Amino acid sequence: MADLATLLAHHEIAQVIYRYARGIDRLDLELVRSCYHPDAHDQHGNMEGDVDAFIEMCGRVLPTFAATQHFMGNLLIEVDGDRARAETYAVIYHRTKKDDGTGIDEVWGIRYVDASSTVTGRGRSPTGSWRRSGAGSTPCRPAASVTSVEACGAHATATTPSTGS
Repeated sequence: MADLATLLAHHEIAQVIYRYARGIDRLDLELVRSCYHPDAHDQHGNMEGDVDAFIEMCGRVLPTFAATQHFMGNLLIEVDGDRARAETYAVIYHRTKKDDGTGIDEVWGIRYVDASSTVTGRGRSPTGSWRRSGAGSTPCRPAASVTSVEACGAHATATTPSTGS
């Protein structure tokens, strides 16, 4: 049976993962930054680097989307003494915007793997070495309409006509 400290560490790590999704989807980069320890390393698709590099990339890339939504699904959090590992399956939606009012909805199934060498539980990511890896996705050809979605692996793409609203 888990002790109270382990249960609290599980809860606090889950809250960090949820705050990360909120920060990304609301373009609140300071909230995203607060989810990382200052010496964290992020391996996120083609971007690999420190927290500053990740935040800079988010500030450049995220505003190019009309909207994003990160739905965090299964969370498996393992705490072993002062070490923790979290594996999170997520579904993310990115709506691109085009000059003609149309866009592309991208739906990706992804997996985040987070690891920490020290767990302290102070409402932030665990201190010490923090590493995040995001799984890749398989690109797809755009489908003809939103009702015709072509799935390739865990990635689906559909074009969406503008509704005028």
